[in-house]
Amino acid sequence: SFLLLLAGYAFVMLPWFIRNLVVMGAPLSPAGAQALWVCNYDELFAYGVRFDLNHLLGCGIDQVLLSKINGVASGVMHWLAEIGLIFLPPMIIVGLWKERRAVLLHATFLYAALLFAAMTLVFTFAGDRGGLFHSSGALLPFFYAGAPIGLDTIIEWIAQRRRTWKSSTAQAVFSVAAVVLAIGLSVSIYRGRVVGSDVTNPTWNQADRVYDAIGQWLHDRGEMDPIVMVNNPPSFTYHTGLRSIVVPYGDVNALLSAARQFGARWLILDANRPEPLAALYSDPNSVPQLKWRESFGSVYVLEIEAPA
Repeated sequence: SFLLLLAGYAFVMLPWFIRNLVVMGAPLSPAGAQALWVCNYDELFAYGVRFDLNHLLGCGIDQVLLSKINGVASGVMHWLAEIGLIFLPPMIIVGLWKERRAVLLHATFLYAALLFAAMTLVFTFAGDRGGLFHSSGALLPFFYAGAPIGLDTIIEWIAQRRRTWKSSTAQAVFSVAAVVLAIGLSVSIYRGRVVGSDVTNPTWNQADRVYDAIGQWLHDRGEMDPIVMVNNPPSFTYHTGLRSIVVPYGDVNALLSAARQFGARWLILDANRPEPLAALYSDPNSVPQLKWRESFGSVYVLEIEAPA
């Protein structure tokens, strides 16, 4: 069975591994393991820097320990709120415990433990920003299958101690209530984060809309296929169709080095700029190689001049 799982994994991932071999000479990014040694989330986007144990220890033992404690606490909250929908965790825990002798669940428990440890204690910052949430998708069929089992078990336990309870009726009522509550929470969150107060102009559609205006501005200037350095490259390329790379974490020198290597000619700087670029954001004209050309609200467009 384990060999079949490996074969299935290889079948799905082989095209990506081949692509990586062609592009960078290795099946997986050699920089991936360096995420072990970063001191904050922004360092995941550092350019021209190699991280190691000495770098992590240089952040201070107290800071490292605090980040790991926060990582575990954050991971628990992610599982309780996002995976457990706030009210399901007791049912999930009871249901999985009741079925703990099922062979299939042994792999589930092992994966859950390893995943939680990796995404809270090892890859702490990536895990907190979505790594744990997305990797937990493989656990949902087991967690949500355990929820109704746990609900029935809890109701039966209460019914044995309260003569006035009919377990069959209570199970039907609470099962429907759980489904209705799950739907209600989902609709509420969806309306708040995706739709917003104006159904005709959803909040989701407004995200990064400034990129449309910037793309049109570049087009009007005759920039048909520039490479743009921006905080959110996937969104920028989606909105404009233009090629883009991320603004690296580092100072102006790191930014200019990355721009030269990848041929970026334009820089889009917004309030989410890396901390070392705070001075540049405060004064877009402070660096001779970067020429401020236009502002779109609090978003600045700078032209990156090639060295003489």
